[in-house]
Amino acid sequence: MHVCLVLGAGATLANAQHFHAERMRETWPPLDTTFFETVNGRGVPLSPALRRYFRDIVGIEPTTTTLRELRMEEVFKDGFFDLDETPTDGITRDGYIDLVDLYLRVLRDTTNWLCANKRTGAPIGRLLAYAAAADALTILTFNHDLVIENEIVKRRRLSSRWCLDRGYGSIAPSLHLTKPVEKTPVFPVHKNHECDHTRPITILKLHGSSSRSTGTQTEQVPSRAG
Repeated sequence: MHVCLVLGAGATLANAQHFHAERMRETWPPLDTTFFETVNGRGVPLSPALRRYFRDIVGIEPTTTTLRELRMEEVFKDGFFDLDETPTDGITRDGYIDLVDLYLRVLRDTTNWLCANKRTGAPIGRLLAYAAAADALTILTFNHDLVIENEIVKRRRLSSRWCLDRGYGSIAPSLHLTKPVEKTPVFPVHKNHECDHTRPITILKLHGSSSRSTGTQTEQVPSRAG
């Protein structure tokens, strides 16, 4: 039997709520509709370039009230197409770059803590463990974060069925793996000979992932942090 799970941002949010209740909302990963509320709640300032983009291109004053009305995915869509249409425009280019940087910062700040090994028993992990009774499990997600991957590698009987360079479907063999220069736990790779894909677990990330890994080594592997 082959099981397919479709997991969205609500799944990551459910994991956060499992550990941090209502009183610690600022630790929750944002949904599309709460992204800018999270930015404001965490006290993350908008860069001058991003403020200029909102004023000159979008036509709004970027205040707490106006940003609360915006959907994150709509802002990213409009920013991308603005850049595509006017790639030499400095306001659009710098604004989009800073928008992506803002997203990465908020994503890391609100999901990295979920990836710690001590964070066990949360809904995503329990659901994955239950669904993995099937001969093959495919997780379909639009999420950029690495919470799903971390929930897999926290469980030995699941991690043995998934690895970094075989676990992302047909795109996996063409991935360029990067290894963090700092001492950070990394995801398993196939050459470690610790995985068996006769009962595979596959993650199909339609938006990619936002690993913060960097490095200059020849053989590089992404970090387990988001």
